[in-house]
Amino acid sequence: MTRLNDYQLNVVNLEVDVANGWQYSKKEPDKLRDPKVKALFLINPGNPPSVKIDDVSLQSSPTSSRDVRA
Repeated sequence: MTRLNDYQLNVVNLEVDVANGWQYSKKEPDKLRDPKVKALFLINPGNPPSVKIDDVSLQSSPTSSRDVRA
């Protein structure tokens, strides 16, 4: 992701697990619970080969900051 130094933004990476088919572990989205996180930009660069986020991960992912901090 392009670093936006002009805006002094910090990047919080959510890592995927190769052994789990390039899916997020259940604990990775917990990083978004930090009150310093103000926005989420989900980038799938297509490298490794593009994969769809599985339904289980999508259902457990927060859809808004209210979901994350509730």
